[in-house]
Amino acid sequence: MTLFFLVILSISGIFLLVQPVWAFFDCRSSDLSSGKKTTWIIAFFIAWTLASIPYAAFVSRSKNLKLTSIIFSIPYLVFFGFLGVTIYKDPGSIEKYLTQYISNELGVVNLDNREDLQKLIENSQQQFNP
Repeated sequence: MTLFFLVILSISGIFLLVQPVWAFFDCRSSDLSSGKKTTWIIAFFIAWTLASIPYAAFVSRSKNLKLTSIIFSIPYLVFFGFLGVTIYKDPGSIEKYLTQYISNELGVVNLDNREDLQKLIENSQQQFNP
């Protein structure tokens, strides 16, 4: 399940890097007034995806741009929504999870303990210097 979600976020991430370029060209060729075009183009350069998604959803006349922007934005809205709920419920939960993950992966019991940290450094040096 986690791999599936990471794949979806990656595909959406690639699109969200390309989508502002598409929105830029759509805006350039649109029938908006030159003042509105200039405003949107400046917004694209300043805020990149954060400006191009509202443009695609509310201003653009291209149905393809609207539909794909909304579809590829949904995974990020869900991800940041869950992240926000998690932080709101327990502000230290992400730190606890990351600390536990690092401890389990690196074999370190407590990163605050100087001896464990020194042991980790020595083990990594031995692996790279046989």
